[in-house]
Amino acid sequence: MEKEVPQYLPEGIIHHIFSFLNTKQRTQASLLSKAWLKAWRTNPRLDFDDRYFHQIKNPVCKFFEDQRNFSLKHPGNCSSCEEKFRAHVSNYTLLRKHAYQDHHVEEFNLSMTLIKDDYVVCDLINTWLGFAVEFGVKVLQVTLHQGLYSSYTLPIGHILPKAESLTELRVKNCRFPMQIYGERNIMCKNIKVLKFEEVYITNEMFDCLIAGCPSINDLVIIDCRGLNKIELINLCSLEKLRIYVKNDLSIKVDQAPCIENVELLSLDWMNFVQLGTSPNLKSLSLYSGRCIRNGKLFDDFVTKFPRLEYLRVIESGSFAGLERINLTSHSRKHIHWFSTSETPKELDIDAPSLASFSYSNQIIPNLSFASASCNMRSCISICCPHLIDYSWFLRC
Repeated sequence: MEKEVPQYLPEGIIHHIFSFLNTKQRTQASLLSKAWLKAWRTNPRLDFDDRYFHQIKNPVCKFFEDQRNFSLKHPGNCSSCEEKFRAHVSNYTLLRKHAYQDHHVEEFNLSMTLIKDDYVVCDLINTWLGFAVEFGVKVLQVTLHQGLYSSYTLPIGHILPKAESLTELRVKNCRFPMQIYGERNIMCKNIKVLKFEEVYITNEMFDCLIAGCPSINDLVIIDCRGLNKIELINLCSLEKLRIYVKNDLSIKVDQAPCIENVELLSLDWMNFVQLGTSPNLKSLSLYSGRCIRNGKLFDDFVTKFPRLEYLRVIESGSFAGLERINLTSHSRKHIHWFSTSETPKELDIDAPSLASFSYSNQIIPNLSFASASCNMRSCISICCPHLIDYSWFLRC
């Protein structure tokens, strides 16, 4: 007996297909049939990006019509692409809220351009975010494009206390409230990923958010204004930390027993970064733009990070005045050293488990490697624009 072939794809499969499409493509795909139209309306992963909406033409408005006779604004009557995009998001969330309340939203991604400071648009954004929280969003991402820093203030005090299911929060080019008042009691025990990029946030607000999110295991901070001090203490779940700043930001990390991966880009991480003992740290990447004058800093890595396997140092400053740097560790497997200025005269490496070593600079120092186990195979890569003759190898 022949198996009966289903006439329609299951809604879950259509939702999975939608996850590979952008805003415009998903809207176009909903024209295929009523089943695809319904799947588009109940999609748990919502991605609103005005970059694609600029290419959508008038027929999209009919996607919003259903049996309940919703009266919606035709995008063709809008005076600009920005207004069409706002009508699109508002109409979709309104339809979803009234007709499909049983379908939760897992991901909500909003990416749009703010041409100017507009309180009406800011209120619309707050409404859309409120919709996402009401429908149990798990991953919330807000990206605004308006110069370097947007004037839009994220209503964190109204969003987080209600977002019990939220596990990831990613914010770019927004502002956080200047004063915390009611936000002091913010608690989001389920948030595991926090990413702040080009946001304005004060030290008090940052400390409040970190204190209210004790389950964070991935924290990313990129070029944030208003923030001149970061203290991450007693975060037992933190595993990944990435901080990229262009100013002298004071960073202190202590009592983070589970942390495994740290990336720090700072003008002067030697003087402004304090990393406490991290027994499980395996990967450490350091990027600096100022002169390194204390080679003993690397000696502390042996006791502070006993399981460190990967060390990457990128230095655009210099090692002026340093004669020798010792890199000693029994756990170190990979060392990558890149510098664009003056380097120490000698670089001693004592890592019996070393599997790869790479060095890049205009001048190659005297390199010395301690004897390793006979069972180990190491790959050594040296990049230098000048010719290295046989005498250099004899000195090593």
